[in-house]
Amino acid sequence: ILRALRKFPGYGDGGRLIFLLSYPQTNVQREAAITLGIFRVAEAVPDLRRLYENSTDKEVRKAALEALAFMPTNELAPVFEQALADREGHNRASAALGLGRLKDAKHLSLIEATRLKEKDEGVQLALAFALVLSGKRELLDKLVPALGSKFRAGEAEAYLREAARDDATRDGLYARLYNTNADVRSGLCRVLAVSGDNRSISYLEVLLKDRNSEVVA
Repeated sequence: ILRALRKFPGYGDGGRLIFLLSYPQTNVQREAAITLGIFRVAEAVPDLRRLYENSTDKEVRKAALEALAFMPTNELAPVFEQALADREGHNRASAALGLGRLKDAKHLSLIEATRLKEKDEGVQLALAFALVLSGKRELLDKLVPALGSKFRAGEAEAYLREAARDDATRDGLYARLYNTNADVRSGLCRVLAVSGDNRSISYLEVLLKDRNSEVVA
């Protein structure tokens, strides 16, 4: 049922799901945490933090931190900072997303230093996304090529859809729209379909003459 609810955009009754974070079965706790995060149920933050800090189940803790990263607060910043050094790559990525969405310049140096030593490609993308949200738009050169990756395209597209809601970041995508990789061009078209505006039309019209049929479509 929780997985089904996640398919309803804008579900407005998420607060009714908070009690499931205390459900005896950990798989229900996990699904509840993910669902509450997706719906940005702010009143669930204290319970999600408690779950992350106290649960003995690794997967539940992952889900709780992922949910918190969708709706970060300044009070959660120390949690994310500590999780940047977590052994689990998934937790490091969630921590990066949470700090990035805070858009607070005081976290920039930590995020940048962490990115330079991070080995996991998925976490690197999350860190690049965090820096883009903080105004370091040159890191689009890390996210955009990943649209052509067999393994990371989905993550990169989700990050770019969110980042492109910002006018300046979206403008930065136009210069990269005519990439030599057709998968990248297709991915950017999908990003702009979701997060573009009227200014995007003229840039996209050029690709109606693209040599790749998927790009044209």
